[in-house]
Amino acid sequence: MIKYKYEILLITFITLIGSCSGPIDESMVVGKYKANHNKCMDNLEIKSDGSFIHHYYNEKDGKEHTHGGRWRLKYENGYNNILFNTFFSALPEYGENSFGFGTTVIKPIWGNLRIYIDPDLNYYYEKQNN
Repeated sequence: MIKYKYEILLITFITLIGSCSGPIDESMVVGKYKANHNKCMDNLEIKSDGSFIHHYYNEKDGKEHTHGGRWRLKYENGYNNILFNTFFSALPEYGENSFGFGTTVIKPIWGNLRIYIDPDLNYYYEKQNN
């Protein structure tokens, strides 16, 4: 337990530093992302025209799903937030229904931009370099 305590503190520290970096330009958010949760294939593409495509594999029904919608970036109270007008989670514990989804965007000191799925579990989409 002590080992994980230090890892959690480190992740929290990095997240706080990254989130206090000021507003992120929308052009920085545009690109392809891959989820780090390793529970299923879960990819997100954010486009410059304000649309997004979410492509994932649902283990419950054994099918690949693709849906899309609109997104916008909002800087509020020192945090960069991305808002999706409709979203279907690839993770069954979050339900099967579409919902509006707003979450924090982090630019870590090192590494690629991250869009958090669940900060408590450290699940996020990480921007890919290609």
